[in-house]
Amino acid sequence: MQDTIDTALPPLDMPTARRLLAEVAGERPDFVYRPLDLGLGATCYYVPLPVVREEMERLTALGPEHLDDFDVKLPMHLLVPHDEDPRETTGCLVGVVLDRYGETRHRFHATRCDAVHVAVSGMFADEMVAQYLSKAQIAQDKGCTWAYALDRAEAWYRSEVLLTP
Repeated sequence: MQDTIDTALPPLDMPTARRLLAEVAGERPDFVYRPLDLGLGATCYYVPLPVVREEMERLTALGPEHLDDFDVKLPMHLLVPHDEDPRETTGCLVGVVLDRYGETRHRFHATRCDAVHVAVSGMFADEMVAQYLSKAQIAQDKGCTWAYALDRAEAWYRSEVLLTP
């Protein structure tokens, strides 16, 4: 199912994605995000856990049937705040980049950014933007610093985009 929310925001293009990724990674170059592992591999939530909790509470108040459409399923231990958990203060690197751009349709999709690109029509200008951000997210999800994640995305950009005829 594709989200096709109308937005006045133009799709995120490569120059803007590169600028924003560099800005965000530059602000916290040594930061290491810890994605959740729910037994199916690492899962990013794109937004800080308190935002996820607030949305779950809002939907629960509307009725439990509304939670069926919620893409994020949190384990019970994450429903209680943990001050030492970095996910309490930030979403993943790509989520921060998208938030900074003004994009919100990615929120609450528990997946990699290249899969979000498919689920959320028109979010990225093209597949190359999704691949660029995916390279950063893959590095981040492996436990690398945000500076290293930026380096991996930029290395991919230099080898795949700049050298593509």
